[in-house]
Amino acid sequence: MLPILSGGFINLDQYVTLPQNLLTSPGTLLEDFEISADWTPNAHASVAANAVNYKTGTYSEKMTDIDTNQAAMEKTVNLDMSGSWEKLVVWFYMHDVIADYGSNSVQLYLSNHITYANAFRKYITTGNLTHNQNLWTPLFSHKTEFETIGAGSWANPIIRIQLRFGGAAAGKTPAISFDSMYTGIRGIPAVCLTFDDGTIEQYNNCFTYMKPRGIRGTCYAISDYVDTANYMTHQQLQELDSYGWAIGNHTKAHVDLTTLTEAQQETAILTCTTALLGWGLSKGAYHLCLVQGASNANTRTAMTNLGILTARTARDWTGNAIRLALPFGDLWRIPSCTSTGHTLAELKVYIDTAITGGYVCTIHLHKVGAGDISTADFQALIDYIQLKSRAGLIYPITIDDLYKLTLGPVRVPKIK
Repeated sequence: MLPILSGGFINLDQYVTLPQNLLTSPGTLLEDFEISADWTPNAHASVAANAVNYKTGTYSEKMTDIDTNQAAMEKTVNLDMSGSWEKLVVWFYMHDVIADYGSNSVQLYLSNHITYANAFRKYITTGNLTHNQNLWTPLFSHKTEFETIGAGSWANPIIRIQLRFGGAAAGKTPAISFDSMYTGIRGIPAVCLTFDDGTIEQYNNCFTYMKPRGIRGTCYAISDYVDTANYMTHQQLQELDSYGWAIGNHTKAHVDLTTLTEAQQETAILTCTTALLGWGLSKGAYHLCLVQGASNANTRTAMTNLGILTARTARDWTGNAIRLALPFGDLWRIPSCTSTGHTLAELKVYIDTAITGGYVCTIHLHKVGAGDISTADFQALIDYIQLKSRAGLIYPITIDDLYKLTLGPVRVPKIK
């Protein structure tokens, strides 16, 4: 158990310093997307150098779907990927609104065969890309997460790289730019436990169980509900803060921001920020939890005007969704997996996936012991995280830690 000093402060003699972006290796550049002539489009696509939107270098490659069929572009290569590399990423930039892309996916193929009969595939469904237009989004995949097609084998040379998306919605010609494919990225796994609403059950069932185990979390408080029945008092939130928790912003009154005007959204967010600062809870005051995970263009304007640092969504990062690893494309669209509808065994798998892939597993919880997850299952989840943390396999972090890790190294308590 991690030693606790009087006053509730963790003994910082027992800590570990995590590197910036949790990276132990930034990987090796596999493809820089600098030369358009290297890429051959299929009959449904066009490819052109993009000197305006690029991740690194001076260009990306912009692929446009010119009809309603699946657009693709490919490059002939000769790559030895038989080694023990951990994670690959390719960055993509969606130029149009999500509806223009149709109900399909953004796909990466690495092939041993010219017809892709023996290959590996990784994709993100467009349903997981809402609001991802006009920003760079990472498609991360651990080597073990690729889908194998035919007799695809890493022991054999990769001779084709192909990127696909579409088909487009009727009458639309959407485009995606691709850049910066790296392999061999190695990241330190982390878990970020977040608790929405600031209910009294989260104090009684969660904080009190996590505290003696030295595991910190993030509690997103609704400022109008603080000091009312069934919710924590501001003194209880201060107690969480004193143990290293981040107390985040879940707005003034838990109203879906997309139902409000831009000015009303600013009021909803700022009122909570002001309340948290007034209670001395500065660590999380500028970290927002989007109500119902919903946001729109006005939300982004409001967050810009108010200096919001991160925004956590309710968008699942499991399956064919966006994995969370640093550096991440958009800190206002942080994905998370919910305890609602997931078994304890599934939640443990998400922790294991983060450990294997070097990801950040963000889990959000609501009514622990009162609907979403039983008290026994929650305690078993915390015990599992403690077990893995003691072995140095994964590190519990707060949302404030996550943000600060994008800026530089961060010191966090060891779990004993």
